[in-house]
Amino acid sequence: MTTLEVRDICVRYGSAVAVHGATFTAPSGTVTAVVGPNGAGKTSLFGAVYGSTRATGSVTVDGRRVDNLPAARRVREGFAYVPQGRQLFMKMSVLENLRVGADLLGLGKDSVDSALDRFPVLRERAQSYAGVLSGGEQQMLVLGRALLATPKVLLLDEMTTGLAPKIVGQLRTLVTDLAAEGVTVLIAEPSLAALGPIAARGYVMQRGELIVACDDPAELDTAYKQSMGVVDAARGN
Repeated sequence: MTTLEVRDICVRYGSAVAVHGATFTAPSGTVTAVVGPNGAGKTSLFGAVYGSTRATGSVTVDGRRVDNLPAARRVREGFAYVPQGRQLFMKMSVLENLRVGADLLGLGKDSVDSALDRFPVLRERAQSYAGVLSGGEQQMLVLGRALLATPKVLLLDEMTTGLAPKIVGQLRTLVTDLAAEGVTVLIAEPSLAALGPIAARGYVMQRGELIVACDDPAELDTAYKQSMGVVDAARGN
């Protein structure tokens, strides 16, 4: 069982503050959501946790600080990140994309086979270029690549954006299953609508700050709607 603890994370781009004093806990066995509108700082926060974005503050996994480690080392410590934009090799096949990921992690053929077993549609499309896959299939490929090393901590940045409802439902089931297996799942979305019932707990983010923490999905939904109402009202003044 793995617990991710993040304390006082700050991200700056020059004089601009993207994340200010973010503190949260994400335990294994549940899906923890960070919801907020575009520009709230979710991607910068996830980059700081993963190690791909420079930040101050602490990131701890089961009591061991990893914030001094670069992203490549955090991957070896069990971190996996599915960013926005998917970042696939579009002119390489599904199988080649997975093999490249496995090679970078020092993994063998078994890890690629496991990824294809997890997503049968990818096995069917194994020789197809990533660039000709549907949006949902591409997202499955990115997830399959992220899961090659059986991560302890999985960061998902807007996993469901632009996907058909059927695919969204399949991804929800996968995420729920991963959490049940003991993976610490942290997912960022602009709203709770795409997450449905899978987020057991979470945080509302606005203007670089985590402003509300809730351990109940209904309370999180209410808090999110209230925070958006405040923002919308402020914009109207």
